[in-house]
Amino acid sequence: MFWKKYRDNEQVKKAIAILEGTERNKQIQQTMKQLQEQISERTQEVLQLREELEAARAGQKEAASARSQLRKMQQEVDQLKRQLRTAEETSQQPQEVEDLEEMSADQQREVHEKTRGVLRSVMEKFQELEGRVAQTESEDAPNRMEVGSAAWVRRAGGKTSTAAMHRG
Repeated sequence: MFWKKYRDNEQVKKAIAILEGTERNKQIQQTMKQLQEQISERTQEVLQLREELEAARAGQKEAASARSQLRKMQQEVDQLKRQLRTAEETSQQPQEVEDLEEMSADQQREVHEKTRGVLRSVMEKFQELEGRVAQTESEDAPNRMEVGSAAWVRRAGGKTSTAAMHRG
């Protein structure tokens, strides 16, 4: 009898130890599952941030290219304005009577046509460039990306933490 009680007592202790081990394993598995979910969430956040960073870099490159094109067009416009002013000043200067008298009527018409042609081509180029500048500015306006810490804070709804940004 003593041995039977002893053996039953040992079996109970073993059963309790097994149950405790099973419970610990369940807790460990649950903790592992939670950690895996957190890792997955963080991985998604990192991927999203990486995509946003790449988009911001691409946006910066596009903006720099657009600014460069805009500067070039503005320089061309300025050059055409100078040419136009010069041509206007030249056309408004009174011709000396001696020069006009020496030219035949055909030569005078030819000079006037050349002057008008130059003025017309300069004006056309000028208008074309102004149109391109306006178009570039209007196309660039909605694509501008805010860069820097202020943009991150605004995008996060005024919150400065990265986690707040992703929640908002």
